[in-house]
Amino acid sequence: MASPGFALSSRKVLGLWVLTRAALLLHAALVVNDHDVGYYWRELAAAPSAGVLGTFPEYPTPVLGLFSALAGLSGGSYGVFRAWVVALNLSLDLAAVLILVRSREASAGHRPALFWTVMVAAVGSVVYHRFDLIPAVAVVLALVMLGRRPALAGLALAVGTAFKMWPAILVPFLLGRRTDRARVWLGFVGAGAGLALVSVWGAGWARLISPLGFQSVRGLQFESVLATPLMLARAFGAPIPGGYELQGALAAAALAAGTVIGWLAYLVMAALAWRLLRSGVAPSADQVALAVSAAVAVLQVTNKVLSPQYLVWLAAPLALCFTPQSDAQRSRWLAGLALVTAALTNVMFPHFYEVYVGGQPGVLLGFATGILVLRNLLLVWLTVQLLRMAWSGTSTRRLSQ
Repeated sequence: MASPGFALSSRKVLGLWVLTRAALLLHAALVVNDHDVGYYWRELAAAPSAGVLGTFPEYPTPVLGLFSALAGLSGGSYGVFRAWVVALNLSLDLAAVLILVRSREASAGHRPALFWTVMVAAVGSVVYHRFDLIPAVAVVLALVMLGRRPALAGLALAVGTAFKMWPAILVPFLLGRRTDRARVWLGFVGAGAGLALVSVWGAGWARLISPLGFQSVRGLQFESVLATPLMLARAFGAPIPGGYELQGALAAAALAAGTVIGWLAYLVMAALAWRLLRSGVAPSADQVALAVSAAVAVLQVTNKVLSPQYLVWLAAPLALCFTPQSDAQRSRWLAGLALVTAALTNVMFPHFYEVYVGGQPGVLLGFATGILVLRNLLLVWLTVQLLRMAWSGTSTRRLSQ
């Protein structure tokens, strides 16, 4: 067994969670970054005239149901609605820590729970004003349940996909154990079909597939890795139009290149999943988690959208990389790189967000762009390292050990 590396007792991990979450809630109160909560509230207010097809068309139907329920509990008060959103996310965050503390991987000195606690804190209070913790916690549950209740693991991914579509790409990585494949599929397809039928019954077929159409026409978000050269050029005075999404010929060229890169990324993920599937030997928990981490990282660095809360997607599978079987030096290396990347993201949003969107050349934009470039370079570096480790870890020889 590898040396324990960084580790704390369960009581200390939960104490750290309480302290860091108090700091996040204070940050959320002092630095208003609830842009998305305000957007949810406005969309719900306009829902009677916009209809179900015109309300949150970029998100799967269950998102509309969730926020409608929270709005119903708010009594017409935006402040209460915001409090409900924060409370929901805080509860999900705590649930993830408790799942990790009680998992089999807890024998690693609670390193998975410790990493989750610190990583989410590093991403910042933005995670409490959006709903990306729902799919992230679903991935945590799926990876923890994989070796014990594979049907529940598939169900968890289906629930995560019902709120954000990205967990669906992880299903092939959960099929490494032949005896569990049918149950993983049963859980995912069964729960997914049930959720889809309920969505169609409540909001119609067009609303079910609207997120796919919305994502396909989105522009190049300035925070994305694909937009990094354009943001750097803008900092040096180049006339790059656009705010939240960049525009112009260069942005169109970056999007075209991104389409090709995206397809290559899916091929890489497919090849990585195949390496897990091709052996008759069941991969270990940290081998699966490492492959899933690599897939999520590849998805992020090749996407035209990279919102700040997306970094919590990585927290879920990375946490399960730190098991008793994982190498302590590798654990410290991956954890440090991921945490620095998350912390830089926290600096970018909300503190420099308006600077990026405004795009006015000057010292402030240059400094903010430097942070953005560094964050994206570190994220690419982390992705390369995860791919290298996952590729090596899924060799037939490694899987048989």
